[in-house]
Amino acid sequence: MATVAHFVHGRGRGHASRALTILRALEERGHRVVLFAGGDALDLLASGGPHELVEVAPVIPGLSALRRLPGRLRGDLRRLRGLAPDVVISDGDAPGVRAGRHLGIPVISVGHSQFFLHCELPPELPRRRVAYERLVAGLTSAGADASVAVHFLPCEAADPTVRVARPDRPESLCGPVTDDGSIVAYLRDGLGLEALEAATAGGRRVRLFGFSRRPGVSEKGSYRSGAQRAVPAGVELAPFDREAFHQALRSCAAVIATAGSNLLAESVLLGKPVLALHRRGDHEQRINGLLAAAAGVAEAATIGEEALGARGASFLRRVDAGGFSKVDLEGALSPVSLAVAEQVEAFVGARPA
Repeated sequence: MATVAHFVHGRGRGHASRALTILRALEERGHRVVLFAGGDALDLLASGGPHELVEVAPVIPGLSALRRLPGRLRGDLRRLRGLAPDVVISDGDAPGVRAGRHLGIPVISVGHSQFFLHCELPPELPRRRVAYERLVAGLTSAGADASVAVHFLPCEAADPTVRVARPDRPESLCGPVTDDGSIVAYLRDGLGLEALEAATAGGRRVRLFGFSRRPGVSEKGSYRSGAQRAVPAGVELAPFDREAFHQALRSCAAVIATAGSNLLAESVLLGKPVLALHRRGDHEQRINGLLAAAAGVAEAATIGEEALGARGASFLRRVDAGGFSKVDLEGALSPVSLAVAEQVEAFVGARPA
C-alpha cells in the first residue's frame, strides 16, 4: 500500500471534482490518500465523503502568489515530512510540486494545464494566449517527474512520456440522458447573465447553479465585484449541489456556461451543446471555447460583448436545428483516475525494496 499526498488547486470546482475521482480509484486499489486543499476546492472536497483532508492556503497565479508561496512552501515541507508519502500528486498546485521535489518524493502533475504544455495544439490558436497558458502551466508544474494531461476532446501528446486522459464519468452522470428542452447554466464569477435572457424570453426553463439574487455575490459570497447585473426574470436559482447539477445536465437541451475544461468534458460526454463563455483576459477559457467550437460541440462568446444576448438566441436556434457534433470522448481517452493510479503504482513499484 502506498501513501499519497494529493494537492488540489483552490480556484473553481473542476480540480476538486477530479481529485475525488482519483482519490476513490486509489483507495479502491488499497492506497492511502491525504488531500491538501483550500479556497473553492475545500468546500466540495469536504462534502465529498469521508477521507483525510488538510486545509492549506490556496495559491492562485498572480501577484498574490508571490506573497503566499513562501508560507505555503514552509508548511508543505513540514506536512510532507510528517506524512512521509510515497508519491505526491499536484493538480495545479505549485507549492505541492516544489515541496515534493525538495524532499525527493516522486511528483505527478495532473490537470488541463498539462494539455498546453505537452499536447499537439492547432496552429490557428492565438499564439500569445497559448504562450501565457504554457508559462503558467510550466510555473505550476516545473520539476514534476510525470504528467497526466486532462482534456475535453480527443488529442495526442507531443511527448510520448506524458499520459493524456479525460475526466472520469461519475456515477451521477451515468443515468439516462434525455432532452426536456431546458437550459443548464453555470457562470463562474457571476458574469455573462445576458446570455440567459434569450433563453427565458423564448420560454425555456433555465436553471442557474451557484448564484445569488444579490448582484455580485455567489451563494458563498465569493463572486467578484464585476457581477453587477440582476438575474434575468424567470431564471431558477439553485445552490451548487453536484448530484443535482449532474441530474440537470443529463436532462437538459444545452448548456450556457463559462468555459471550464471539466464542465466542457461533462457536456461532451453527454452530447450536450455548450455556449462557452469567457472573460476578456481569461486565456485558458478563451482557448477552451475556440477548441470546442472548432470541434463542433460548442459556440464561443466573450462576456461583456454587446451582442451577447443575440449570441444566446442564435445558439439556441442552432441547438433546435441539431447543428452540433457529438464526440466519443469516452472511447477516445482513458479516465484520469486510471492514468494517475497507474503512474502512482509505477513509481511505487520502481522504489528500492
